[in-house]
Amino acid sequence: MAGTSSPDYGKCVDIVTIGALKAMVWPGILAVTVPILVGVIFKHLGSQPGIGAEAVAALLMVVRLQVSSWATFMNNGGGAWDNAKKLHRDRRLRRQAV
Repeated sequence: MAGTSSPDYGKCVDIVTIGALKAMVWPGILAVTVPILVGVIFKHLGSQPGIGAEAVAALLMVVRLQVSSWATFMNNGGGAWDNAKKLHRDRRLRRQAV
C-alpha cells in the first residue's frame, strides 16, 4: 500500500471479467428462453395454425423497436453526462486559476 510496487493489471482484468460473465448468465438465459416459451405457449394454446411463429415474430419485432429507442436514449444520456462532467471540471479549474 506504499505505492512502491507496480499493480497487477492482469489480475484486475480477470476479476472484472469473471464478475461480468457471472452477471450476464441470467440475461443470456432469458434472451434465449423467452422466444422459445412464447412460441411453444402460443402454438399449444392458439386456435389457428402458425400462431406460435407469428407470436414469436411479433415479440422479436417489438423487442427490436424497444431496444433501438433504448440505445438512442442511452447514447444521448451518456453524451449529456460527459458534457456535464466536462463543464463541471472546467468551472472548477477556472475557479482555481483565479
